[in-house]
This record gives sequence, C-alpha cells and structure tokens, in this order.
Amino acid sequence: MIAAIALVDLDDTLFQTRRKCPPGLDAAALTPMAFDREGAPLSFATPEQMRWIDWLRQGTVLVPVTGRSVDALRRVDLAFDLGVAAHGGVILRQDGVPCPAWAAHIDAQAKAHDATLRELEQALRASAAARALDVNVRIIGEGET
Repeated sequence: MIAAIALVDLDDTLFQTRRKCPPGLDAAALTPMAFDREGAPLSFATPEQMRWIDWLRQGTVLVPVTGRSVDALRRVDLAFDLGVAAHGGVILRQDGVPCPAWAAHIDAQAKAHDATLRELEQALRASAAARALDVNVRIIGEGET
C-alpha cells in the first residue's frame, strides 16, 4: 500500500551535474541519471542519492516536479508515477501522456496572455537592436526547441 505522495525536484536534489557532485567522489560511484539528446550522460546521482531514490520508489507515488520540458524529463532514468514538467505547464499521467484536461486548461490560459507575450517579445527585440546587442528573443511553447 502506498502511504505517501512524494513531489520531488530533480536537478540538484535527486541528481546533479558532475561539477556539482561532492569533491573527491570517484566517478565510478556515480549513477548517470539524465542524458542529452544524443544519449550522453548530463547528470549523476551519488550513492546516497540512489539510496534515497530507491527508498522513495518503495513507498511513495513518485512525482517529479520540474522546469524541464517533457522531452528532457523523458531523458531522465527515473521510474515515476506521474510528472509535472515545463514549470507546471504539462502534467503527465501514469501512461506518460499529457493530461488532456490540464492541457486544455493551460492552453486557454496561455492564449489569454499571447498578445502580451508578443508585445514583450517585440519590445525586447527593439531594445536589443537599439543597443546593438545580438540577442535571440523568442517565445517557446512545450514541444518546441
């Protein structure tokens, strides 16, 4: 019987980049947890973090809550029950598919702010151009890169 729901952050909680791992920890002791698009490891869990992950998996409904996109979350080697990605913009069901009711709700909310976002985008572009700054300004929706 599941006794608790664990809403967990991923980066710098369950794992971190190699640079942020404890100094002196042998690389062989680390478990690769997150990967880039080509499959190369990006983030690692220490033995202590792995014990914590194992403990969470045994007694909780594990729900990562992350700013990562759905694509980036799917490249994390962590079995989870539900997921919250894109800073709450996407809720993944147990089957890994975005919840359609939440998607419809968040889409309506986003559309209500579309004009404001476009105005901000243009203002940032104009400000960067006036200062001769090479700045890439764009609005990214879930599923875009």
